[in-house]
Amino acid sequence: MTLQTLREFINEMLLIEKSFSRNDWKNNLESFFLGAIREFYKARLAKKNNFAAQQEIDQWMQEVDTHLEKANDVFNHTTRGFRDKERAWLEVRKIMNDIDDNRRKNATAKIKKYYAKKLDASFKQLDDDDTQAFWSLVDEYIGR
Repeated sequence: MTLQTLREFINEMLLIEKSFSRNDWKNNLESFFLGAIREFYKARLAKKNNFAAQQEIDQWMQEVDTHLEKANDVFNHTTRGFRDKERAWLEVRKIMNDIDDNRRKNATAKIKKYYAKKLDASFKQLDDDDTQAFWSLVDEYIGR
């Protein structure tokens, strides 16, 4: 074994050591997406209902950016033992879609709590356009 071959072998072993398993990859993506969608929905609700100053909305969107940057890092990270990232990605999207109603309710409850004094009968809810806007943002971040 030449020195070059030994270096290549060591680099490959280090890369494998740092790689994500399929479940770790999916779990990390889900975690960052949950954080991002929580903040995104709060920002959308506050903006729809004219509850928050633009500074507050910008702060929530900055948190969305942070979560999505981390999700992008995970998405592009090396994986160990699986090559079907596309299938795993679709599974993550399905899981996120399955719990979307819960995420909407959670964000709505938070906004109603934060802005209880501003609530009235004209409160605007989150809808499918908001969810689509979130996933369009995700697609921009991860280059899909």
